Amino acid sequence: MTSQYTDLSMHAELVTLTSQVKRDRAVLLDIIERVGVRPQRHKLVAGRFGEAVGRLKRNGRVWSRSPSTPLVEIEAIQAGVAAKLSLWQTLDAHADTLGLDVSDLADLQDRARSQLLVLEQCHGGLAPGAFADDS
Repeated sequence: MTSQYTDLSMHAELVTLTSQVKRDRAVLLDIIERVGVRPQRHKLVAGRFGEAVGRLKRNGRVWSRSPSTPLVEIEAIQAGVAAKLSLWQTLDAHADTLGLDVSDLADLQDRARSQLLVLEQCHGGLAPGAFADDS
């Protein structure tokens, strides 16, 4: 996503956020492996398919993005980070049973909260121009 938004004022924040989300995903995959959960491949495929379909939306623009596209994508990322925070909280509640380090989970929760704050700032910067007619 970040390569598409080099023109936005919050590009640096999005690059940092992308890096953090990738690290969080790696941690989650490690936890999944350690606790013996098998990833459900069909859900992964469905998620990627949904993302691809979302990019095919009709916005009347063939070569350029709609002014609302970055806002919609930030909102989708906000939803994902909020879900991730909820996941870390649930794992924290069961850390003893699962053999997980509560301090690591606390750090992950703090990072998710920080990510949500960054996304709120990005949202606030994008919302005013989201429905501007720049055609």
